[in-house]
Order: sequence, then structure tokens, then C-alpha cells
Amino acid sequence: MKESNINHPDPGNPHYQELQWISEALKDMRQFRPLYEAYYKDIYIFVHRRCMHEQHCMEIVSSVFEKAMTNLSKYKYQGYSIKTWLYRIAANETADFFKKQNKEEKLWVRDEGLTEMIAELNEEAGKEEIIDIVLKTITLLERSQRELIVMRFFEKRAYSEIAHIQNQSENYLRVKLNRILNKIKSSTERRNSQ
Repeated sequence: MKESNINHPDPGNPHYQELQWISEALKDMRQFRPLYEAYYKDIYIFVHRRCMHEQHCMEIVSSVFEKAMTNLSKYKYQGYSIKTWLYRIAANETADFFKKQNKEEKLWVRDEGLTEMIAELNEEAGKEEIIDIVLKTITLLERSQRELIVMRFFEKRAYSEIAHIQNQSENYLRVKLNRILNKIKSSTERRNSQ
């Protein structure tokens, strides 16, 4: 995708306002405030879904915006809202925090997403033991695999957004998710055969 000129954004661009904010912040970092105010809540929710303690969540969110300000000159507009770039920073900062602290992230689950995932596995969603197996298997996955499950099924993000957040191709993520679902399916099948 052709990159837009951040310094002279096209008024017809759907992200025109935020491109103006970025342009102003690049000239004077005190002008970063509108970006912060526009996306603080979204980034806070993203981090809070992964972090059990309020204090840790606040530290991570603060670090996200500090990194964003420090690296704003490296931001390249590629047709997506800067919010997806902030999500990428938030995902990395959250992972780094838990790695350094040697703590576990919480697993944020929504019933409708769990039901959708279990249906995709061709399992009966009402069976309590299937739900338990699926949840246990998810918690045992590698962090990047859990993150993909959370973003796709529980946060209901489109593959295109996840691809941008994780800096991966959509096809790669589809294949990866399919492998993860097969792994979860194998766990349920082993349990059913016992």
C-alpha cells in the first residue's frame, strides 16, 4: 500500500484527523496529547484484558505511550489507524513486562467467543468438560498462540487488524490459527476417547 504523506495528509483520508495530530506531534511533542486522549481508553482496555493487577496495567499503559512518543518519528502510515500501531506496542510491552516479572498473564475469555471456537472445533458447546479442556489447552499454549486466540475469538478482531498488530501476513495467521485449533481439537479428542 502506498504510504501517505503524514506532513500533508489528504482531507479525504479516513484517518485525516489523526494524521494531522501526528504531524503536529512530530513538530512539537507537546502536541501528542490529542493522540493520547483519543486512544488511551482503547489501549488501557487491551492491556487490562491481559493483566490482573491495576498497578501493573497502569505501568504498562504508561510505557506504551512513552514508547509511542519516543518512536513516533518511525511510524509509517500504511492505511490503518495509528491505534493498531499502539496495539502492537501494547502487545510487546505486555509480553516484556510479564517476561521480566516472571508472572502469568490472565486469559481474557468471552462466552460468545468460546462458543464460536468450540463450534469451529465441531464440539458440543454445552458440554462442561469440553469447555474445561479447551480453556486448559489455551492456557498451555505459547504466549503468541494464546494472543492470537484472544484477538480472533474473544476480541473479535479481523485478520487484517491482527496481521497489522502482529506484523505478520494474514495468510500466515490463518495457517497458524488453524494449527492452534487442530491442537485444541486433538486435546478434546484425546479426552473424549478416554
